[in-house]
Amino acid sequence: MKITTVGINYLIRASVIRLIMGEKQLQVL
Repeated sequence: MKITTVGINYLIRASVIRLIMGEKQLQVL
């Protein structure tokens, strides 16, 4: 169960980072 929770947390962090990077790119443009 720990492995699944860690994997889910990793996916959530990755998605959040992508959203933040996307917002920064839009601001630069």
